[in-house]
Formats: sequence, C-alpha cells, structure tokens
Amino acid sequence: MRRLFLGHYLLKQGLVTQGQLDQAVALQMEANRRLGDLAEEAGLLTPDQVRSILAAQRAADLNFGELAVAEGFVTRADMDDLLFRQHVHQVHLGEALLTQRALTMEQFSLVLEEYSRQEEARRKELDAVLGPRGEGRAVRRLVEALERAFPRFVGCPLKALGALGRDELAGMRYSYDSLAPLKEGGVLRYSLHLGERMQAVVAEAPGAARMVCAGPEGAVRSVLATICAHVGLVLSGAAPGADRAGEARGDVLLRLGCPEAEMGLCASPEGR
Repeated sequence: MRRLFLGHYLLKQGLVTQGQLDQAVALQMEANRRLGDLAEEAGLLTPDQVRSILAAQRAADLNFGELAVAEGFVTRADMDDLLFRQHVHQVHLGEALLTQRALTMEQFSLVLEEYSRQEEARRKELDAVLGPRGEGRAVRRLVEALERAFPRFVGCPLKALGALGRDELAGMRYSYDSLAPLKEGGVLRYSLHLGERMQAVVAEAPGAARMVCAGPEGAVRSVLATICAHVGLVLSGAAPGADRAGEARGDVLLRLGCPEAEMGLCASPEGR
C-alpha cells in the first residue's frame, strides 16, 4: 500500500520489525492517557459521567472535552488544564521507537524527512482531486468526518490517499450508498466501496461483533451506518454486493486507506 501511516512506512522500508512496532504502539497506549481517565484521576468526573459522555459521542460528532464542558460536568478552565496535561505527556510513535532504541536519531530524522515529502505530495494530490478548497469543501468535510469516526468505531485510523480510477472502484465488491444534507442546500450523495480485505477489517470491529446474527455483510452495514449517523449522514438501504460503480457517476473518486486495507469513495457534491 502506498503513502500511508508512519509505522507502516517504517515497516515497509525494513527499518523496524513488526515486533518493534508493536512494542512502540504498546508504549504509546500506556503513556497516552485518555481524557476520561485523567478527569477521573483528578476527581473532576465520575465513572458514570465518563460513560455518559462516551455514549453521547456516538450521537454527536464532538470530542470528549467539548461534550464534558457542554454537559456542565467540568469548566472550560479545568478541561484546558486536562488537555495541557494530556499534551505534555503524549508520546508519538517516533519517540517510542527512539526510547526502545529501534531507531537512531539520525535514522529517524532521515526517514521523517522523506515521509514528510510523501505526505506533502499526498496533500497536493488530494487538492488536485477535490479542487480549490472553497469548491470542494462538502467532500472535504465528508472525508474529514470519516477520518475522525473510523478509528472510534472500527478501531484503526483512516486516511484519504488520493485519486481512484473507476476501474479500481468497480473491482471493490461491496457498495454502500449514503447521503448527507448540505448546509448550503441540497444533498451530497456518495457511496463507500469496500474490497474483501476492508470488508474483513470492518467486520472485525467491536460494533460488528455484536451484530453476528445479521451475517458478515449486515454487520459491516451496521458499523458503517453507525459511523454515518455519528457524523450526521444517512446510510441508505441499498443492498451490499451490488456493483454500482458503473452507474455511480460522482464528481469525485477518492482512495481511502487504513494500515491494512483500502476502500473507495464516490461522491457527487451537488447531489446530482
């Protein structure tokens, strides 16, 4: 997979092993405390309040801190203090790899420089696909919302990678149609296209595990519907497995990926 996440890039370059990467990620998870845990530790939130905020996150595209303040559980000043503590103690992947001596500082600096160049090229390609930021803002908002929601509901990060060919889109077996109302009027119609591997990744999400009775395709649809509802979108009832790439003539075709798989996005900003 091209141009993806730093850990995956390091692994593909042969600079770290899977074991070293796993250890670094484990170190990150241990060091990077969640806001809810920090708030409980400071006596600002009770466990019930943390659970209430987490439940509210599933119905609103807001972060934990914003919801905690909006619900009146904590003051803005207290939340700012918690965010500062979280930021100060945050460990990035590169720092974790350096700490466990999987990489030298010189190696990491060179890799980070090359990776940053690739990231800049990725952003330029996205700008070319989406057009000027003013014109492409509806699809940009959609992509940003999916990138935020995917880690929360599927358990792995998602990133827009660049242009996708229509023939590649047609090769992704599973299609899910959706729409979203636009603030400026009309709707944004789009479809998510998953290949076998991405279908399996979503099917392994915790939310999908609770929908085993619906079958693998029904479980994946349930997870995607939850994501869409979370970001204010609607997942329609179109049957999965139908090859709609031939009839979906959206203005934008994008490739999105997580470390293990990719999926396609076909969007029509004016809802045609």
